[in-house]
Amino acid sequence: MKPLKCMQLNYLTKPLNQNRMEPKEKAKELVDKFVLKSVFDMNNDELIESRQLAKQYALIAVDEIRYFMINTLKWDKKHNGNVLYWEEVKQELNNL
Repeated sequence: MKPLKCMQLNYLTKPLNQNRMEPKEKAKELVDKFVLKSVFDMNNDELIESRQLAKQYALIAVDEIRYFMINTLKWDKKHNGNVLYWEEVKQELNNL
């Protein structure tokens, strides 16, 4: 496995005060990215089902990001705002 370069981690480590989306916005963006078909190609029931699936995919992605930060990078919640940010994103995903 290739070692990760700093640029590959940039989206995870961006300081909280540098134009970062609010957790609620990020949660919505992630769900929107995981909807696999155009909303124009689905009826209402299909759209609801697709958004529920997308929400589950987004939750998995956020869990993987958090796992990587905590277990691989050895960041902790108390000293790194990025870990807390992704926990807030997860909370917002659960609220959708």
